[in-house]
Amino acid sequence: MASLPPLRTRRAISLSAVFGLLAVFALFAPFWFLLAALADLSRGIRGWRFVRLTSFFAHALAIETGGIAANAALWVRAGFGRRIGSPKSQAAHARLQYWYAKTFMEAADTCLAIRTEISGLELVEGGNAIMIGRHRSLPDALLPTLVCGRYGLEAKYVLAGGLQWGPNLDITGNRSDQVFVDRSRQSGNDDLADIAALASRVDENSMGVIFPEGTFFSPTRKTRALRRISKTRPDEFEQSSKLIHLLPPRPAGTAAMLAAAPEADVIFLGHVGLESLSTIADITKAVPATEPVRVKLWRYGRDEVPTDPKAQRAWILDRWLEVDQWIEDQQR
Repeated sequence: MASLPPLRTRRAISLSAVFGLLAVFALFAPFWFLLAALADLSRGIRGWRFVRLTSFFAHALAIETGGIAANAALWVRAGFGRRIGSPKSQAAHARLQYWYAKTFMEAADTCLAIRTEISGLELVEGGNAIMIGRHRSLPDALLPTLVCGRYGLEAKYVLAGGLQWGPNLDITGNRSDQVFVDRSRQSGNDDLADIAALASRVDENSMGVIFPEGTFFSPTRKTRALRRISKTRPDEFEQSSKLIHLLPPRPAGTAAMLAAAPEADVIFLGHVGLESLSTIADITKAVPATEPVRVKLWRYGRDEVPTDPKAQRAWILDRWLEVDQWIEDQQR
């Protein structure tokens, strides 16, 4: 992944793109919807696929624009940025983050028939845990915020740096307690120090979040990951090879979080139903959705987590295999 441009340049590009798209879409909205309807009718597509996608695009633009406006208002309320790091301001940004995730998923339900069912939501109550989640598509990055926000918890993420091209995630994330890393390389010492510092601030009002796969699953990426493990951690190769739907977890970031938050429990987040939403082409084919997105949480007390690094990696991999098996069972 190429390095991101400087913050001001990046935001000038991303904000201009959002407002430019909004202006063009709003100006010609009837035309876009007519074109979408004609596309559905001409292809004999049931479910008004292209009309739904056009409607969702309109909702997404409105949500993104609303989030940008809210971020601007929070900056003014924080003394034109002087108190942006205060507890009150941080809590307001956490609420905005939840609003964004909740509203986005509600729009997906309304427009694309993508509804979300969560099993084990009550396990999030009380916070003070490191959440280890599956990452299969862009929308699933919202799921930890969605479940944490139900109990008023702040989700403290470790995120791929490229996600900063999204204006709201960029602005809210860099103002609040999030860490952006370059997922194209192994975590360096600076990244691990930032990840550990983030985890050290996890308490009963928050949850640390990490996606240990580092990227979306694909057979090619799995083969590449297994080849790397065979050289660096050969004792884990056999177990890692059993994974069907998940990539082997990268250990460094998760280990740094667990070491820095010794009192925090561990929650695993698995889901099915978002596999077909990894690319624009996949999304186009999958709409309207016929099955719900199913999310499941597992929580383990910290006394169940080994402290020895090697035993801890093996324990995490065993739990990852259980998540993988649950995904397999759901897809049968």
